Amino acid sequence: MVQRQAALSVTPEQRRIATQQFERAQQLIVQGGKNLDYALSLLQDCCRLDPANLEFRQRLRQVQRARFKN
Repeated sequence: MVQRQAALSVTPEQRRIATQQFERAQQLIVQGGKNLDYALSLLQDCCRLDPANLEFRQRLRQVQRARFKN
């Protein structure tokens, strides 16, 4: 219940920052290589800032699978 309330209390500033980080992560993913580790870090931050955003979580998992060949 507390976690659900936390998801609802995401501020517009947090959402904006998470969106910017997500966009930067997308750019890094396209570049590939060593950038994937940084992209993963950014995606994790996105999920922490806006935990209710399903797109962030799905993309994080997708990149984790690609990076670690899982």
